[in-house]
Amino acid sequence: MNVTDVWRGRSVPRTALAIAAAGALVVEVLVLSPYIARASGTLLHPRWGWLVLAVIAEIASMTTFARL
Repeated sequence: MNVTDVWRGRSVPRTALAIAAAGALVVEVLVLSPYIARASGTLLHPRWGWLVLAVIAEIASMTTFARL
């Protein structure tokens, strides 16, 4: 048995899986595109009070983790 014979049998399922994964990715992008657009609009106009609070909370979290 040759190495190419082993891989030749696996190429069809692997190709089918790659096509299915690409199709699922396209569907996800199409379904989620309105939510992505709305989120990008929100990122352009942040609420500065919440952003400062989130940064402080993240610094506290990292400091606590570093002390462990």
